[in-house]
Amino acid sequence: MQFVEGFHPWVRRLPEQNVFLHTYPRSPSEAELAEYVAACVEHVETLNAPYTVVADLRRLDTFAVDARHRRAFANLQEALHEHDAKWNRGIALVVDSPIHRGLITAVHWLKPPVYPYMFSSSVIDATRYGRDQLAGRLRPRISEITALA
Repeated sequence: MQFVEGFHPWVRRLPEQNVFLHTYPRSPSEAELAEYVAACVEHVETLNAPYTVVADLRRLDTFAVDARHRRAFANLQEALHEHDAKWNRGIALVVDSPIHRGLITAVHWLKPPVYPYMFSSSVIDATRYGRDQLAGRLRPRISEITALA
């Protein structure tokens, strides 16, 4: 799978598919996050078609992420809420740390997502999930899987 340049330096996409790979820097500043959020909102609001996101969080410095960062991601979810409910087929979160999973859980407490999501330790598996979601092989939300356990 070869990704090409996307709408922001942190974002690439699969050619001819709406699978977007977001790779975050080690320690994004508040200004960088604000620019990223604005670019995401601008792009997604013009994308009137189903899409999925692979969010690679492995490079994030867990100790540099604070409440301001979590708030920026919650604000992104809030800004895209209606559009995501209609078009977002899922997000695959690539993490290799239980702390990252906890940070994501904290963001989801602030603003529960309207799309299915899953955790993976591999960009390849996460991308496969995104492609499956676009192809209509939908999987339940992680919260639904947890509720069944």
